[in-house]
Amino acid sequence: MRPLLLVWLLARGATAKDEDRCQTLSSVKAVDDLFGGRVGVRVLALVPDEGKAAAAFRAVAQAFKYPAEFYLVDGPDLVRRAVDQAERLRLYAAAEAKMHGNAVLLLKPYDELVDVTTFTTSKKGRKKLSRWVEDTMLPLVVPYLPDYVDMIFGGPLKMHAILAVDPADPPAPPVRDAFYHAAQRHRGKVMHIVIFKAPNDDDEYGAALRDTLAFLKVTKFPTYLISDMTEADDERPGGAQTHFRGDLEDRDEVLAFQKPFAAKALARRDGLDVKYAEILRDPKFQALLSDERMASLISVMGVPKGLVDQARLADEL
Repeated sequence: MRPLLLVWLLARGATAKDEDRCQTLSSVKAVDDLFGGRVGVRVLALVPDEGKAAAAFRAVAQAFKYPAEFYLVDGPDLVRRAVDQAERLRLYAAAEAKMHGNAVLLLKPYDELVDVTTFTTSKKGRKKLSRWVEDTMLPLVVPYLPDYVDMIFGGPLKMHAILAVDPADPPAPPVRDAFYHAAQRHRGKVMHIVIFKAPNDDDEYGAALRDTLAFLKVTKFPTYLISDMTEADDERPGGAQTHFRGDLEDRDEVLAFQKPFAAKALARRDGLDVKYAEILRDPKFQALLSDERMASLISVMGVPKGLVDQARLADEL
């Protein structure tokens, strides 16, 4: 996916690391504007502008590596307005969360539209909040469009499952169902992207899209593949691509193909040795893990138990 990656890098430019990423909202209009039809991800802390909670939230915002906007909602009237807006979007847990701790709302223009959590001011609490924002900010399926390029290449997920489709000849419903089923199971581990057949237009986007499809070796529609950006380096800036050769309508087959890549992404996220993650790509090894006793034996042999558990638990992968 190198061509649009280069476009993203040029458009994004250098971002000052000392830029203050957290703003304080001071009017009803400012709060309402954030709940309007905007594209980006917005994170709102319903805490006073001064104090430990605000300082902890600012620290999370300043250290956050991915595209998102952070705001403090200061004052009871504005907090009430934000809660009312969240409830308008059917997030009825917002008021309850505010009663039980330092509440945070995450707004996004897709899927649930708004979500809520609480956080503590400890180092562990800040880390947990940052991870929650990372996992919650991502859509279930991302369209490969200019508005989302920042999220695809600048976001936390570097393992990409890609379904290439022709809008003029959409895939059968079972194909879409299998792809969305895998997206639900591997949310927060693998980014699921739908890329469209390039139009005949000669504009910059159409040209970049054709280059991207050629780079991915997409010659027919629909096509499903994994683009492993964790493998990106100076020699392979576009990572490694693996095409699915099975039945696109078979949910179990699609999920089984994706599972070792999700396991690898999960291992990398948790800081486990990459060589162990590579082992999980072998379907025979995964079959062994279905037996809990064999999984215990593999742990004794030196593979970290956490990695074995992640690969074995179907709910996790």
